[in-house]
Amino acid sequence: FETYDQKLLSTMATLIAYSTSGLNLVRQLKVTNADLQASRWELLRSRNILRALFDNITLSFYIVDTKYSLLAINITRSERAGYDPTVLVGRKCYIALYNRSEPCPDCLVYQTLQKGEMSFRVQRTWRDDNEPLEWEISTYPILDENSSVIQAVILEQDVTEKRHLEAKLIQSEKLAAVGQLAAGLAHEINNPLTAIIANAQLLERDPSLD
Repeated sequence: FETYDQKLLSTMATLIAYSTSGLNLVRQLKVTNADLQASRWELLRSRNILRALFDNITLSFYIVDTKYSLLAINITRSERAGYDPTVLVGRKCYIALYNRSEPCPDCLVYQTLQKGEMSFRVQRTWRDDNEPLEWEISTYPILDENSSVIQAVILEQDVTEKRHLEAKLIQSEKLAAVGQLAAGLAHEINNPLTAIIANAQLLERDPSLD
């Protein structure tokens, strides 16, 4: 080959190499896009599952950040507040849920956000018919990769019926104790009475007695 031919072949080989490399990159890009699409669908499916669990759980459940802003709230809790979850998200929890201008005085979310500790308390509220409601409120910290608290989960459970059942159980136990006491007293009284009755019957058989 002459020098011109060699340069031409070299140029063609370079172009073919670039084309082959470009085709390989396109194939890799298609595979990567397919993987990303699959990952996207998997994330979407996981999100839908979590959302379904979040909304269908019967407990009141919501998440706040370090500034008490609502990041998420389930339907059970939003219905208690009287609003759609989309209306409540982004607002301060003490404003949206409790109609207060500042954090609740007995709120333990601050402790969870500052110390990263789980907290628990019992709160009593009143229905429109002046019947009491008792709530068990638990807060849990959410940590980032540096183990710093960035959010808090608040879980509220209505234990009013549980308290009523506990009160009935205590009352039943008291009645059972009273019954045992009465049975014991009756037994203790019966013992001497049995001896008295037996002796009286023996005396009745004596014909000499008036």
